[in-house]
Amino acid sequence: MSERIVIKIGTGVLTRDAGIGIDEPIVARLADTLATLAASGHEIILVSSGAVGTALSELAIDTRPTDVAELQSLAAIGQARLMQIYNKHLGTHGLTAGQMLLTYSDLESDGRRERVMRTLEALVARPNVIPIINENDTVAVEELRYGDNDTLSAVIATLGHADKLVLLTSVDGLLATGPNGESSTIEEISDFTAALSHVKDEKGRLSVGGMASKLDAARRAVENGVETWIANGKRCQNLHDMLYGNDKRRTRITPTPPPPKS
Repeated sequence: MSERIVIKIGTGVLTRDAGIGIDEPIVARLADTLATLAASGHEIILVSSGAVGTALSELAIDTRPTDVAELQSLAAIGQARLMQIYNKHLGTHGLTAGQMLLTYSDLESDGRRERVMRTLEALVARPNVIPIINENDTVAVEELRYGDNDTLSAVIATLGHADKLVLLTSVDGLLATGPNGESSTIEEISDFTAALSHVKDEKGRLSVGGMASKLDAARRAVENGVETWIANGKRCQNLHDMLYGNDKRRTRITPTPPPPKS
C-alpha cells in the first residue's frame, strides 16, 4: 500500500561523530533508502536540518556560535552546500531535490499556509522529485534556538495528511534502562508521561534538539492521526525494514483511535 511518509533528519545524525562536517556516507545511505521507498510507491517528504553544521565545516569553525545573527549567516552559507550534497547522492538514483525553506509564520497565516501546501503537493506529484524542507534560518530563529526541526516536521506531517512521521535520531528509538544499566529499545509507546521518564539529554554539541523534543513532536503528530516512529538515522539503510519488516530496533507511536460514537 502506498503511503505518504515525512522523514526528519537532524544535525546530530547528519554530522560526523566528531560533530564537524556532513557525514556523506550517511547522506548516501539516506538517498538509497529514499529511492527504495519511492520505488515502492511511497510519497516521501524529507525535513532536514544541517545547514549550520555544514557551514561550520566549510569555514573550519569547530564551535557552534550562540549569536543569532552569526548563526543565520552560517545557515545562509551552509544551506546551499547541503543541497548540493543531497542532489549529488539523490542524483545517483535519478532523483532531484526540491527545496522549500519555511518559517512558522508561513504556516500560521491561512493564505500563506495554503500556498505552501499547494507547492508541496505539486512537488510530491512530480516524478523523481524529493521535497526537502528546512526552516528558513536566515530570517527565522525558532530552530536555531529550539527543536532542530522536530516540531516543523510534525506540522508538515499533519498539514500534509501523512500516514507516517519518522524522526531520525542517533540512537535506536526511545531506550529504557534496566536494573543493571543495560539499555533496550521500547518498541511501542502510548503513554507519553511514562515515556518522558526514560528521556536523557543526548543532544550533540552542534544539534539543538533531543529526545524530549522528538516526543513532543510525536505527541503533536499522533494527536492529529499521524503514526510516528523514532529510529536510528545512523542505520537509515534499514529504515524500510524498520517500517515494514522485522527490524524492531525503533520506537513506534500509534494514534489513539477515536472513541466510538454513541
